[in-house]
Amino acid sequence: MIIYLDIVIFLNFIVNYCFMKLIYMLFNEKISIIRLILSSVIAVLLLYCFFLDYLIFNLVKLFGGILLILISFKFTDYKRFIIMSSMYYILQFSFIGILQVFNIKGIACLVFLLLICLLILIYSKRRNIYK
Repeated sequence: MIIYLDIVIFLNFIVNYCFMKLIYMLFNEKISIIRLILSSVIAVLLLYCFFLDYLIFNLVKLFGGILLILISFKFTDYKRFIIMSSMYYILQFSFIGILQVFNIKGIACLVFLLLICLLILIYSKRRNIYK
């Protein structure tokens, strides 16, 4: 099996950027492009932990999302932070789950990414997630 590293890096950057932007939109916050890009770049750098020890890789997978949330958003209170972190992990798990279950590869990954974001925006349009 051939894995193109440039495509993996590009998709990881796009997925992380879209998910963070979606969380910004759900919480009705002013979007900070610099924080989004910095968070996405760090997410790409966290990919290289795959080449490290298995235990370190799993710890980075577990706590990497929390680090990305801390970078992307201003920390104001614990309740908001927990909700945002949970939202990020739910988005990641749902996206990876769809790709794995339906064995999706190639450009269809971006289509399903947009589909997930669109469904969440439609569902939450009339609901306020954080009060």
